[in-house]
Amino acid sequence: MVSSMKRTIALYVVTLVLGTTALSSYSQSVDTGLPKPGWQTNETALRPLAFGASLANGLRAACYLVPAKDTYGEGECLRRHLVFHNSGKESIVFSVRAAGDDDLCTCTDGQGHAWPQTHVAYTSISPTETFRLEPGEVVDMDRIYTTVIGGRSTGEPLFPSSTFIRARPGTVCCVSWGLRAMAANAPLAIKTGQVSFRIRAKDN
Repeated sequence: MVSSMKRTIALYVVTLVLGTTALSSYSQSVDTGLPKPGWQTNETALRPLAFGASLANGLRAACYLVPAKDTYGEGECLRRHLVFHNSGKESIVFSVRAAGDDDLCTCTDGQGHAWPQTHVAYTSISPTETFRLEPGEVVDMDRIYTTVIGGRSTGEPLFPSSTFIRARPGTVCCVSWGLRAMAANAPLAIKTGQVSFRIRAKDN
């Protein structure tokens, strides 16, 4: 049931962000042990996403939260998706852990003040996914571990949480993530662009 719900959420968001072509390509992807393919999209579809700087090979990444809102309440538990895009001229094969508990979150108030956060790393073995992106292709990846606004979730999350953003209600958060990946047996350090939102006090 959880797996089915997770996949439904992922496909729904992919449709919103990248269009129905992406939905078709994503649903047809089969885990065969070979690199999973990406799908072609266009700059118009990518424009709403906040990408970080491209690496030398053209790989870049963006992050978006589910549900996608301008304001979150204290204790909300959010799913997190990564979108990888090959902005270069050659194909890229890379691997990244599916869990996301080793992603490094950076959160500021937009004026350089860093908000404190708690990070939880899990000892369980996380699967690694490998992708092959041709020039212009993208892939959407749903992270296993969730992000909580505030110190404690107000509900019972479907998945464990790895990041707790401890910003005060009434403030704006600008959040980005540093990611670890591998390509050609060499480590890659990738940083997403910033996702911005306001925090409100939880409902009584």
